[in-house]
Amino acid sequence: MHKAFKFRLYPTKEQTILIHKSMGCSRFTFNHFLARFIGYIEWHITRFYTEYLIREVVIMIWKMKEKACQAGH
Repeated sequence: MHKAFKFRLYPTKEQTILIHKSMGCSRFTFNHFLARFIGYIEWHITRFYTEYLIREVVIMIWKMKEKACQAGH
């Protein structure tokens, strides 16, 4: 059997201000590190895509040279 308790808080004005400050700091910290994480992911995706394109171009050039060598003999 699970028990649950429900509480209602009635903070004073000073406590309300402190609660809002704490929530604001938490939100700022979360958003800051979320932005860093998104930037990290975007950087890796861009890097992977760029390396993939370079690899494809090198393979394409290599195949063209190979065909040219075969046609020359």
